[in-house]
Amino acid sequence: MLWISSRTCERHLKQKVGDVSAQLLQPGGRWRSVPAGGGIQVPLSRKGPSRRDDRSLAGYHPGARWRRFSASLQPFSSWEQDQSDSHNEHISPRQKRDANSGVYTGKRCRMESCFDFSLCQRNGFKVYVYPQQKGEKMSESYQNILSSIEGSMLYTPDPGQACLFVLSLDTLDRDQLSPQYVHNLKAKVQSLHLWNGGKNHIIFNLYSGTWPDYTEDLGFDIGLAMLAKASISTENFRPNFDVSIPLFSKDHPRTGGERGYLKHNTIPPYRKYMLVFKGKRYLTGIGSDTRNALYHVHNSEDVVLLTTCKHGKDWQKHKDARCDKDNAEYDKPYELNYFFALVTNTVGHEEELGRTSALSHCVQACKTANGEKKRYSRRQTPPVAILYNAALPGNHRQLALNDTAGREGGWYDYREMLYNSTFCLVPRGRRLGSFRFLEALQIGRERMAAFQQIAVFANDTEEITRALQHSEAGALVTGRARVVSDHGQGAACVPVMLSNGWELPFSEIIDWNTAAVIGDERLLLQIPSTVRSIHQDKILSLRHQTQFLWEAYFNSVEKIVLTTLEMIQDRVLQHTSRSNLMWNSLPGGLFTLPQYSTYLGDFPFYYATLGVKPYTKFTAIVHVVSPLVSQSQPVMKLLVVVAKSQYCAQVIVVWNCDKPLPAKHRWPVTSVPVIVIESESKVISSRFLPYDTIPTDAVLSLDEDTVLSTTEVDFAFTVWQSFPDRIVGYPARSHFWDSNKERWGYTSKWTNEYSMVLTGAAIYHKYYHYLYTTYLPASLKTMVDQMSNCEDILMNFLVSSVSKLPPIKVTQKKQYKETMMGQSSRASRWADPDHFAQRQTCMNKFASWFGTMPLVHSQMRLDPVLFKDQVSILRKKYRDIERL
Repeated sequence: MLWISSRTCERHLKQKVGDVSAQLLQPGGRWRSVPAGGGIQVPLSRKGPSRRDDRSLAGYHPGARWRRFSASLQPFSSWEQDQSDSHNEHISPRQKRDANSGVYTGKRCRMESCFDFSLCQRNGFKVYVYPQQKGEKMSESYQNILSSIEGSMLYTPDPGQACLFVLSLDTLDRDQLSPQYVHNLKAKVQSLHLWNGGKNHIIFNLYSGTWPDYTEDLGFDIGLAMLAKASISTENFRPNFDVSIPLFSKDHPRTGGERGYLKHNTIPPYRKYMLVFKGKRYLTGIGSDTRNALYHVHNSEDVVLLTTCKHGKDWQKHKDARCDKDNAEYDKPYELNYFFALVTNTVGHEEELGRTSALSHCVQACKTANGEKKRYSRRQTPPVAILYNAALPGNHRQLALNDTAGREGGWYDYREMLYNSTFCLVPRGRRLGSFRFLEALQIGRERMAAFQQIAVFANDTEEITRALQHSEAGALVTGRARVVSDHGQGAACVPVMLSNGWELPFSEIIDWNTAAVIGDERLLLQIPSTVRSIHQDKILSLRHQTQFLWEAYFNSVEKIVLTTLEMIQDRVLQHTSRSNLMWNSLPGGLFTLPQYSTYLGDFPFYYATLGVKPYTKFTAIVHVVSPLVSQSQPVMKLLVVVAKSQYCAQVIVVWNCDKPLPAKHRWPVTSVPVIVIESESKVISSRFLPYDTIPTDAVLSLDEDTVLSTTEVDFAFTVWQSFPDRIVGYPARSHFWDSNKERWGYTSKWTNEYSMVLTGAAIYHKYYHYLYTTYLPASLKTMVDQMSNCEDILMNFLVSSVSKLPPIKVTQKKQYKETMMGQSSRASRWADPDHFAQRQTCMNKFASWFGTMPLVHSQMRLDPVLFKDQVSILRKKYRDIERL
């Protein structure tokens, strides 16, 4: 190895040696890499250059080629130590050691060095939440986070069983200017008896730092704790230790969350706008460079990027020459937005417009619109504009609607632009993250849904008034003046990320290249040409992936929190961690539990991806609650019929009867094994336990009084093989929204659509038994067991929540129960008058826990080929079905 002075090295680097890579040795024996081609090592014994004689280079020939190394030498120290020491050379070695024992130790943390795995070996991955201290304030968002943890299957109230600990001190907002800022947090955290320097703790944070720098300092030493943080930079992010989470607002729903608005695709996938953005631009300070330059690519046609200077109290002091023009274009739809606020009683601009009674203004506006309606033709201002004009107070009566809503009227509505754009720009704000990120993923969670779903035609005053009083959105439209023009396609724009150095949310598990366009702030002028060059097949793929990610991980606080915890669990239990495919394909990592299996083929979602088919047999599970009195009972006939199926592997009888098991000779003789399981608790949920005696993928669930033929069983199983992630069966039911009672309803009427297939005669994958037992909360299962009812509804809720698809009904058969069941010692539970009322209650209890209504309506029914066709009966495979 050649040792030369720094001055000599510098001289030689200037002499035709531009391809040399130098490893500069810093004070203290550390190496600093200067990227180039080859590599030499230069020791620096002190700050100043060495005074060695130039004759030390005797024999050097400038024209000689330097030796090339295959790779530059690795530094002896970590980048954290190198970076910190270069700015703290004046600090004494003792001070450095003291500092490294605190903050810098945490900065180098990884799971292997700062996490105690032994706590997770005893009881698995359990999460403990500190009890809330008296007098401590807590934001609604942080309360939602803690509630989500406490309601999950990972929660434990016993700290002795915990693997991970979560503070009850609100750490979400660490901006000192915020009213949610918690003071003296350092002392409060250090006083926790389980803190242990932060080991096995996780800190949730949305905002850190304050104006003007907005640094990522939390204001207290997190020690060895993990950080689940929004707007975290790649520079400060500790890989496989910290978690990057999205920035979400206080209005983000705790559970459930709305689905994405992509209902169907159009080919080609291009929309009215190619790229849109509407938001604040910062005249000075961090985050201002990119937004101040957006006007360079704004063309008012297919690239619409609108910004306003109205931000902060002193914006007028810093306004530039473009502010007036930008503000005017930005504020064009402002009056329409205020009209929407009036209608929905959500006025949010009190300082500028003053509080106004929404209903009184709008009722008066209805009268005005009704009186003036006849004076306007189709080519003139529509009545909705009159209504809108009359509803606005004072000097804000400015028409924003012309002949039709949208660009033709000369104004831009942000939600309308998002809904009708192919790409949505997501630039950084003051911090790296932005609320625009989640908006782009789902497209207008509030106002867009209102405008999309509600269309009231203003024919008279009474109709308009009734619409204002009862509609959730109150979006008033006429035949041609519709606020949102969806052009017959579903919403979903592809986010274009423009935030250099941002560690994207859940980047450890999500492949963002399949759902977003990752741009570079330095190449802003190339963004329009880049998005135009993306092929339409890629756009469709990106659009679908955004909707999947939104529904799987981002549409509620609960999913954001559970995704964070499940990521950490995968790090702790690496032998049972989820694969990248599980996280990035339907139904997502939260519904594919690795405790069940690590092989993709054991789940009902990946058969097509793996190119395999489910097992060609099924296991029948018959739920029995009545004693065996005679051989003519329906359950005896049912066992014989099911056992005759060519696809039946075995029959399991779940004996939940209070009477003792009958003798072996009382059971019918079958060609397949019949296993009788007598449940200890004898509750109705025991029919959905993940029994080890189920060797097949498919489960045929049957009630004891079900009446089916062998042909019907065979046909249902054949259909299920094409839809292994859904429930396939015979008895169909439906749900509906009762607007009078404002609750969900359950109906068994024969209608043209259904949303449930009851498990009294249905086939589904056995994985749903595991989900039912482990994923659902004990409170729901206890309610079902106490009522001995609704277990089939709960299973339908679960499967639809996972698959996002409706069940499948087969054949036209409607009657599947034994009509003579009442002659036995126990009347059928379906004859109980309270049975139907209980099911109505269950619908609303289940919807409350899921946070939404997961059931999906369908009008599809599958019948055998040539069903009831006028052809020879010999050509039909399932010929007996027509005679049933």
